[in-house]
Amino acid sequence: MDRRKVPEEQIIYANILYYGGLAGIIFMAVTFAVYVSGVLPTYVPLSELPELWMHETITTSKRQGCLLDGDGWSSFRMAMC
Repeated sequence: MDRRKVPEEQIIYANILYYGGLAGIIFMAVTFAVYVSGVLPTYVPLSELPELWMHETITTSKRQGCLLDGDGWSSFRMAMC
């Protein structure tokens, strides 16, 4: 079996990718737990989520008072609600 030496830079890069991805997943899990637990006030109440999932983006944005501009997917921008 031919065992080739992996360059040190490649190992460092792989570790950055691994730990960065792991940190992102942990961060998402923690923030979701905070959202579901109700520790902080929410922008969208948890009870309204199933209803909002049925709407399209434009309908939901207009309902929440967001301003839309742009004339296509590439120029779609949403103002802060």
